[in-house]
Amino acid sequence: MHSFASRSKRDNGEASWARNLRQGATHMAGIGIDIGSTATKAVVADPSGAIAFKLVIPTGFSSVEVAEQVRRAFSCEGFEVDEMPVVATGYGRVAVPYANKVVTEITCHARGAAALFGEDGTVIDI
Repeated sequence: MHSFASRSKRDNGEASWARNLRQGATHMAGIGIDIGSTATKAVVADPSGAIAFKLVIPTGFSSVEVAEQVRRAFSCEGFEVDEMPVVATGYGRVAVPYANKVVTEITCHARGAAALFGEDGTVIDI
């Protein structure tokens, strides 16, 4: 598995979420981390909900180690985990010491289905 990281093309210089927060945006930017058994996926969402940065890396043998790798990757891009809300999910969700909230995968799936399909959505976990 290869690592992948990218920054939104809309972001040239200062992160848009930082600008929006200073200008009094009502929605907070945030970080979502999914530490799965084989891959770790992470995103930074700006206050509008757009993805400002995304990262996919192999989980490896240690969820604790990969959580630290994610922290360093975000920091290198100017996103500090202690300055933004962080939600962790997945197999290694409890290994993210800087997470403000830990959520099960099925809860994330249900919330995603509700966001995409309204109350008519259904999640079947097999």
